[in-house]
Amino acid sequence: MEHALQQRKAFLAHFMEIIVESYSCMPLEIRHICMADDDQDDFYLFSTVLKEENHAVKFTWCKTCDDLLGFLKIGNDPPDLILLDMNMPVCDGQSCLRMIREEPQLNHIPVIMFSTSSSPSAIKMAYQEGAIKYIVKPHSIEELRQIIKEMLSILETN
Repeated sequence: MEHALQQRKAFLAHFMEIIVESYSCMPLEIRHICMADDDQDDFYLFSTVLKEENHAVKFTWCKTCDDLLGFLKIGNDPPDLILLDMNMPVCDGQSCLRMIREEPQLNHIPVIMFSTSSSPSAIKMAYQEGAIKYIVKPHSIEELRQIIKEMLSILETN
């Protein structure tokens, strides 16, 4: 009887080790990036490279600032990071960033500006409005891959 009890304890201990080891290999939570950009090609490239780098990251695309704000205000699945294009029609990224920062339930979400413009004044205004980073859109897939790796590291630290 005692031998059977020892075997059962050994089995349970081994089983618990397997469970702990399995969970330590799994991400604790799926991270979520939301991109607001009117250019569908930029979305496609970004999402393709993102999936290659980390397929566990959820990626949501909004074509306009209004779409983004509507999505964010629903609040069902808030992103961990917002990637915001500066040059969108109707409401530009600068104005959109300002609206995000004015909303108490949204102003904690880190925002990275992502633009074709490298104008020092645009960059300065983005930081003044509360962007955590300003990235000029890359000209190659390898540059984009490096940018995405940097964004993923920002997600890991937040």
